[in-house]
Amino acid sequence: MKHKRLWLALGGLLICMIGVLATYHDATRYKQPLIQVTAVKTIQKTKTTDDYQNQDTEIQQKVTGRFLNTKRKGQTIQLQNTYSKSLADSYRYYRGQQVFLHHDQDRHQWLLNEPKRDTVLVAVILGTFSLLLVMMPKRGLMTILSVVVNLAFFIITLHFNAATGGRWLLPLMCGLAVVLTGLTLLLVLGPNRQMLVSFGATIGATFLALLLSVILLKISGDQGLHYETMDYELQPYKTTTL
Repeated sequence: MKHKRLWLALGGLLICMIGVLATYHDATRYKQPLIQVTAVKTIQKTKTTDDYQNQDTEIQQKVTGRFLNTKRKGQTIQLQNTYSKSLADSYRYYRGQQVFLHHDQDRHQWLLNEPKRDTVLVAVILGTFSLLLVMMPKRGLMTILSVVVNLAFFIITLHFNAATGGRWLLPLMCGLAVVLTGLTLLLVLGPNRQMLVSFGATIGATFLALLLSVILLKISGDQGLHYETMDYELQPYKTTTL
């Protein structure tokens, strides 16, 4: 058993290394211009205070990079980047990073867009899957399978929702939540009493919370909630009749 886990760990490490190297050197498959940062220099630091008296520091960088793809491959470019120390809505760039560029047609200049993240994403996914298989081979495999099945059902549901014009969004998503909960628990726990109890508790608690929220919103007449101040919240789903 120990030898099996050792081989699984070595195999997982090898796959992670291959995935990281493959995604780090895949610039040519992107149509969007991509550079690798070769030098970064801090030009200026400015302390700022917003309307709520929150203090921050705004930092301006001079970023030097080398094109990794397109007709400009191999050419060097210098750009400026401004970010806040809190990094709320900005990026700090480091030497060695790969960054996408955007060409502003109106001002005829190149702008830094955002970092290339596929290498980190692949490393995290492959590393997580490898650890699952090493720590608990059977359940880890079932967990990975459940993730793949969940993703496939989610994509199919999104396509079906788009094909129907979004008219069945609420029942589709509710049904998808029930189906995916059942499939995930079935794959991870197997067909047993624990699976049934977990399924009932999860679905029951979720729908009870939704029911209570709907009741409270009805009683209050949707008053007292300021959705415009919640940047990452959605308003309650409501159907409209034309």
